Amino acid sequence: MKKFIKCLLVVLILPIAFLFVGCNAGAEAVSIKSITKTASNGITDTYTITYTNGKTEEFTITNGEQGVSISSIAKTDSVGLVDTYTITYTDRKTEQFTIVNGQDGENLYSNITINDLYNQVKDTKQEGYTLIDFIDEYLDIQIDTNALASSRALRSAVSIYVEHDISIVDYNTQTGYNPITGPTYGVKDSISWGAGSGVIYKLDKEKGDAYIITNYHVCFSADSQSSDGIATKFTTYLYGGESIDTADLYYLSYYNNENNNEDYSSNFEFDVEGKPIIDYGYGAIEAEYVGGSEKYDIAVLKVTNSDVLKNSDALEVEVYNSDLVDVGSTAIAVGNPGAGGIAVTNGIISIDSEYINVTIDKSPVSLREFRIDTPVNGGNSGGGLFDGFGRLIGIVNAKTTDTTSYENTGYAIPTNVATRVADSIMNMCDGETRKFKRVLLGVTIEIQSSKGYYDETTGTMKIAETIGVKSFESESLAKDIGQQVGDILTSVEIIKEDETIVIEIDRMFKMIDAMLLVREGDCIKFNYTRNGIAGSVTTPVLTSDNFIEMV
Repeated sequence: MKKFIKCLLVVLILPIAFLFVGCNAGAEAVSIKSITKTASNGITDTYTITYTNGKTEEFTITNGEQGVSISSIAKTDSVGLVDTYTITYTDRKTEQFTIVNGQDGENLYSNITINDLYNQVKDTKQEGYTLIDFIDEYLDIQIDTNALASSRALRSAVSIYVEHDISIVDYNTQTGYNPITGPTYGVKDSISWGAGSGVIYKLDKEKGDAYIITNYHVCFSADSQSSDGIATKFTTYLYGGESIDTADLYYLSYYNNENNNEDYSSNFEFDVEGKPIIDYGYGAIEAEYVGGSEKYDIAVLKVTNSDVLKNSDALEVEVYNSDLVDVGSTAIAVGNPGAGGIAVTNGIISIDSEYINVTIDKSPVSLREFRIDTPVNGGNSGGGLFDGFGRLIGIVNAKTTDTTSYENTGYAIPTNVATRVADSIMNMCDGETRKFKRVLLGVTIEIQSSKGYYDETTGTMKIAETIGVKSFESESLAKDIGQQVGDILTSVEIIKEDETIVIEIDRMFKMIDAMLLVREGDCIKFNYTRNGIAGSVTTPVLTSDNFIEMV
């Protein structure tokens, strides 16, 4: 039996038994010839079925955001024309359905279509119930689930090229001569370039507008002449639209490092300031820098009124809750390695949370990361890490270069960090400031105990931590509202004007990441146990004085 279509999640799993009849007619039976995904808006996919008699029909599937997937499907009984199949899900529940196979003669149910059967079942189920896809043995079709997930990811992927204003040695202008070191030269203006990746986080195709998440270090250079080290020009491309003249990039490197025996200026046109001009080609989408954070290595770019976007198959990325990603889960990286255009690599999550030190502006920054064995290289930075369903679970930003100790080890910032920082940047950066602010509690927390356990519901191993209050700073909002050293934090509630977000604190990073959701005007409620007795404390409405600017 060929593989079942397993790239789609089922939101609600309820017992189901229905009769599926798709075979026909007169002298020979009619079966399904092919099935192709012909449209997708992120959550809803449209498939077109082509039958052996040339007829076609369409059906839609709504992908689950936090459902369970199919573990296996097998034919468990057969009586005459009726086959019985049993589906086993990752939560160990099972269900059965039957199929009546086609035969010569009159069509058994000539007026019944796939949509009829699906709608009949769907109407009796709870909201969100989805169509379970077909068995390959019956449909005679195989679908590469990695290819489908990658294709969805590619629709929201971009490659990024940046320009920095720099000064270089002007070998045509000798300013003096040192008898020991030789001649001295003047300087002239030029540009340097860098390449990275990004994901389309928010998209308005009708307007051609988009917000793109990437890494801060993709946008930054210590050699830049700009006051904050941020690039002065950003150019992006959709998958398949890369049209930059890469020869320009390599000649630029030679031009910036030429000596007086070589002259590469003939390879370029120059702007009014005397800087080389790069040919970005027909597929270029210009972007501007909105803001970023070195501490989190996240930045946001903005695209406005792009005709390329308007006429593309680009898709706003579907973000998945990274707290639900398990060790061993599929980890697909989509990026721009080696500045050679958007490419896909595949691996798994090796560790679901660890802290690493990376150096961006000459000083180390500690970042919480997924560890992955997915191959990543220079140019993957800022690109998306996707699960087996094409949903964004992280932003790739680093790899281990010490091959004597580690092989094929990369890192990605989980979405619950990356997107929350991006949201803060979009919310707080108004074009004048390019940094965001985070609430300052003035408290240090610690892991008091930790253990691994088997989750029977998901069939995966997880980690549970006990998180306690360790100490307070001299000026501490947490202490002022009544928290005490030794309190065991159980959950946090972020109370907004129109909603309350409740997060269980069973890992230390959940508490830290939750604070990225807090804005001015919110209140924070901390639930805890103290000496075995449950309690809670709540902040007053937060003002700008409760926030600190993040570099």
